[in-house]
Amino acid sequence: HHVAGLVGGWHDSALTPRGLQQAGRIAARLRETIPTGSQPELYTSDLQRCLQTAQVIAESLQSLVHVMPDLR
Repeated sequence: HHVAGLVGGWHDSALTPRGLQQAGRIAARLRETIPTGSQPELYTSDLQRCLQTAQVIAESLQSLVHVMPDLR
């Protein structure tokens, strides 16, 4: 937000294409390190960027995302 001159902090924006790529790399690394067959749980706030990241990771891990607005 600061680079684009937008308000930082609580501004609820979506991930950029680069952010989605980074989330994919995080998901791939977690898939490599978490044993197959385990059932990881993901918790995220309801902010778009957090939720999108969690969804990419959850898809890779075949896990559910628990959305918790209190995590803001």
